[in-house]
Amino acid sequence: MNPKPGCRRGQGGFVLVLSGIVLLTMFALMVVAIDIGRISHTATEVQGIADSAALAGAKAVIEQGPGNANPAAKTAAEDNRFDGRNFVQGTNGLLDVKEGKWDPGTASFTAGDSPTNAVRAIVTGQSVRYVAAPLIGIGPTTDIQRLAIAVIGAPSAAPVNMPLAVCSSVTNGVNAQPPGPCAGGDGSVIKTIPDLEQQGSQNSCFSGFGTGANSADERLLLPPQCGGTIAATLSVGENISLDAGQNATVLQKIQDCVDPTKGNVHRFILPVIDDCTCSGASLAVTGFVEIQIDDPSQVVASGNPKYVHGAKQICDSHITSGGISLSGDDFGVKETRLAQ
Repeated sequence: MNPKPGCRRGQGGFVLVLSGIVLLTMFALMVVAIDIGRISHTATEVQGIADSAALAGAKAVIEQGPGNANPAAKTAAEDNRFDGRNFVQGTNGLLDVKEGKWDPGTASFTAGDSPTNAVRAIVTGQSVRYVAAPLIGIGPTTDIQRLAIAVIGAPSAAPVNMPLAVCSSVTNGVNAQPPGPCAGGDGSVIKTIPDLEQQGSQNSCFSGFGTGANSADERLLLPPQCGGTIAATLSVGENISLDAGQNATVLQKIQDCVDPTKGNVHRFILPVIDDCTCSGASLAVTGFVEIQIDDPSQVVASGNPKYVHGAKQICDSHITSGGISLSGDDFGVKETRLAQ
């Protein structure tokens, strides 16, 4: 019988070395996986800081004009945390804020260009700590940088809650404004407008929008607190039916809507049309305005003429529907949205 073969020289040592390499590789992969997950989470936090800074800066441009984005963006950034720490500009993070122009055609931002319709925020979270990577020779910390751009523009669609359309083609109607802050702004209220008061040329039309131009349908378009049952959303370019006259029943409902003992609603969103050829007409929506009526006495629902007067036009809008248009008509209602 042949003798039983013995182990080859060094075979056992090779297995031990190979096992060690495999274990070391598995350990390194576990270390990397732990820190990849952690760094990814922190990067999301830094992106959130950039987003909030850009949006706050854009809102400041709306309310106060160009040159005011930086303080608001810094305040917003420092209200956030990353890597378990409060973000502090110049201590554990860097914030670079620039105002400029966003070109939707090329999806590009040019700092310092005009008109000012965007704010860019670049946020760097400094010295983000690795948990396990130093065990395999990777440095103990890294910096994470993220960018956000918030654009300012007019809404391309909006929920409307007053059955009137304001005209842009008469002397006391609303005028188109350039992108950027509302002209003559003092905070979010840009001017007192008598644009719904029919002085000489009619400057507004009653409208049932898509429901029909009559008082019964028009009353249903008011807010629910005022008895309305129809939530209408219009888009720029959409045709709406128009109605002339001084509709006492609709104005009375609007007066009740403003009354703090009844509806207690003071802000209303209206579409803008190109002219006031109201009776039996159908015209396209060219934009939107938001107004504030503070007191029922501003709504005159009896006698002749009947009108709304002394309404404030709102610049810092609460409109949330639809997208933003940077090329269409802007009648003072501004929104901010993240472009990237």
